[in-house]
Amino acid sequence: MHMTEKSKTWEEVIEYFTELNKSPKWDIQPMVDFVEQIAESKYAQGLYPITSMYTLIIGQTQEIDPGRGVLKVEFFDGRFYFVYVDTAVENHLWKRDCEAEEAFSLLDDFIHQLDWFIEYRGSAAEEGLNLGL
Repeated sequence: MHMTEKSKTWEEVIEYFTELNKSPKWDIQPMVDFVEQIAESKYAQGLYPITSMYTLIIGQTQEIDPGRGVLKVEFFDGRFYFVYVDTAVENHLWKRDCEAEEAFSLLDDFIHQLDWFIEYRGSAAEEGLNLGL
């Protein structure tokens, strides 16, 4: 049985990485920028974050199992590394890496590829009645 954690707010995660970035041994300003982009995006209300050392963990619910159904994002050596944890089989995990300026675009691709959100189209969406993205 896996343990779950209650998610943090995006503001708490921004503060966490901002503080971590102040340490001389961490140069993770791109992670701070990335988290700020998420917090300001249309996804902010439907993605739930926790942190683990220098890793951002994103889930779809407020209770997150860090070992199942989450996207783990790390930044080191000037690159972002994304791993979707949905299986215990290491070579079956969805893994991508990218330059800092491509991170949000890769997140967006991931969200669409896995259908983490429903996009509403039509009259209800045009009238502003949709609750999805």
